[in-house]
Amino acid sequence: MSTIEGQGPVDRDAISELSAALQTLKDEGVDVDGDISEDALIEDYYGSDSLGPIVLQPYAKPNGCSTPKQLKKAAAKWNKIFKPACDNHDLCYGKNSKTNRNVCDARFRENMKSICNKRKKEVFVCKTVAVVYFEAVRIGGKKHYKGKGNPW
Repeated sequence: MSTIEGQGPVDRDAISELSAALQTLKDEGVDVDGDISEDALIEDYYGSDSLGPIVLQPYAKPNGCSTPKQLKKAAAKWNKIFKPACDNHDLCYGKNSKTNRNVCDARFRENMKSICNKRKKEVFVCKTVAVVYFEAVRIGGKKHYKGKGNPW
């Protein structure tokens, strides 16, 4: 991890994985918007203000999926598909949760993979979108984690 002045740690591995997954989706014909370079994603998620991540807004109550802005056009479909996983993830981030954030995120990833494995078509794209959603919460979720476990 490296740091951005005034912003704290930046998970460079997660940024790199997110960029690669977005490029894969773009190559597969999914409508991906904007600059998906690592530098652009760091700017998107960590911004230039002191409020922390500015793109992903996960909440600690079930409200479906928050979406990285690069997938805005494709989001309606994938948010619906991943809604059960997103709702469970939101609960895991809630103030009554004793689960560590990294465990919440790992369960989220596994729940999305399970959803993808049950699909009859677009399994590869589904799993790649799941990588994008997972890396997005790893990058932008810490500020929104309200549980009593470890926030990292």
